[in-house]
Amino acid sequence: MRAPLSVLLPVASFTTAFMLHVFASFTILQRGTGAENNHWPSNCRTCDTCNLLLRLGNFGIRVHSSKFFHATLRAAGRDPDSPLKLVLMGTYLRPPARAAAVDAAVLRARLSSERDIRRHERQPSPESVIVAPRMVEAAAKEQPRAPVFSSGVNFYPPSETLWRIGGKWYDFEPFLELHPGGAEVVRLARDRFEDSTYAFESHHHNYAHARAAIAKYEVPAPDVLLSRPAGAVVPGVGGDGGIDRLPELLGDEAFYSTVRRRLTEHLRAVKCPSGGPTRECIVFFWATFGAYCLTWLAMFLSGSLVAAVGFGLVSAILGAFGHNWVHQPKYRGWAYLSLDTIGFSSTSWYREHVLQHHMYTNTPWDNHFRGTEPFLVTDPTVHRHWIQSRVMPYINPLVLTFGLWGNYAAHLGDMLKGTERWRLWKLAFPLNVALHLTRWGLVHGALLSYTWTAVLGLWYFTMALMNHNAEHCMRVEKRNRARDWGEAQLHSCADWSVGLPFHRAWIYLWLNYHTVHHLFPKLDFSHHPAAQKIILEACQQHGVHYVAADSPWTIYKQMVHSFATPQSLFQSILVYGGHM
Repeated sequence: MRAPLSVLLPVASFTTAFMLHVFASFTILQRGTGAENNHWPSNCRTCDTCNLLLRLGNFGIRVHSSKFFHATLRAAGRDPDSPLKLVLMGTYLRPPARAAAVDAAVLRARLSSERDIRRHERQPSPESVIVAPRMVEAAAKEQPRAPVFSSGVNFYPPSETLWRIGGKWYDFEPFLELHPGGAEVVRLARDRFEDSTYAFESHHHNYAHARAAIAKYEVPAPDVLLSRPAGAVVPGVGGDGGIDRLPELLGDEAFYSTVRRRLTEHLRAVKCPSGGPTRECIVFFWATFGAYCLTWLAMFLSGSLVAAVGFGLVSAILGAFGHNWVHQPKYRGWAYLSLDTIGFSSTSWYREHVLQHHMYTNTPWDNHFRGTEPFLVTDPTVHRHWIQSRVMPYINPLVLTFGLWGNYAAHLGDMLKGTERWRLWKLAFPLNVALHLTRWGLVHGALLSYTWTAVLGLWYFTMALMNHNAEHCMRVEKRNRARDWGEAQLHSCADWSVGLPFHRAWIYLWLNYHTVHHLFPKLDFSHHPAAQKIILEACQQHGVHYVAADSPWTIYKQMVHSFATPQSLFQSILVYGGHM
């Protein structure tokens, strides 16, 4: 007996909608939250409803009912007459490659939605849109300003000739060749990012001397600035991640000023005013590099998996040294030996790690913020798919064994797209793999290559992820309320094993002092134990909370929990939280 049509139609409709929802939900694993893949209006925070609609739009599914959107937006707690409705109703949700400026897109969406509503509902439009023909023509011709791309993030530098520091403008062109740290880092701070305050202050612990040195290069503010185009918002939770106000220079009484002054005094006392490496550190590095060469030779000649494990362990320690050297311009050559030989890129790290991750830690401008997606979600403001919340956090060690391969592939892709510079060092990693495949065959050679990269990835990336995914690092509200940039770093980083001597901290790849490292990025890690004592004293004096666990296991458990559970859901992250 056949079911009546009145029964089949609702059942079929429900089944279709359910399958579309499941299908769209699974695309989270391939598209992340979607906020970074589409031009959303700045007042939209990506909720479950928006995520679903976004994914339906990405697959070309079109919904025309204004009543459906009206009810949906009301259920989501939104104004049904907001620009979000105008973009969604009767229009495809277009990827960035096809999207124009947001203002123009909203205008076109408004017109398109009106036509679709009248065509499909056969009724007059509920709201009238009166737009002058010249405005429509202007909107159609409007072109968005081309952004400057830096490791997954679009930036819009305000000037092509001047630097902005603490709200003032400087012309450093005559100073570039005189800069002790080299000209490259100064140019990068201007040409790839939007403000140079954080980079200037954090890389000069003797800030009084540095401020006096740049005073003579100050110039009047330019008459015209290259402003962010309409809609080019910080890619936070479905919209504006938050530019509250531009950074300012701190007074001498601030927490971060206090720790910098005391560090400067300490370094003078130990006769190392630059904060460079100690003799113990240099000896340790070259011993590690020698061990790296010997263990590679042992793995290549013997084909032993034990030798591959040993090579992976030594490579991780060498990578830790590379992380140290890439922050010190004087040792850039050593950074190539430490990072590029094992498969990383010291050239890209010099920009994305030194000037991006360190300056905007745990914000949408941090290149690490979504670096492990879609497998491990570190953004505390977005929902996790059930696989991301119930499966991936607990198999993260398996994921991290492929960390080096993923990092290499991502950087290689950027090079092929022209957003990263080509370097001969990029051949070191594939050459290493090719030599073992040639000598030991496809299967055993691949096993050797996976073994050493897995050991390196598991050790190195576990430590690195623990540094920024502890429970207190996920509290967006506290970071936004930080009184200065130094305090914001305390809310973004995690330390453990307080006071561990340098010669023993290698067990954690020296990343147990990561908060110290973020406060003083150019300071060599052989000085971190002494610098930590200075920070602890200053925190007590200024009433600043410094989280440092006794056991790394405490931080590890918090990290796994943060992978599984968003702890600041739908909150906006201020990229300039903690004002200078």
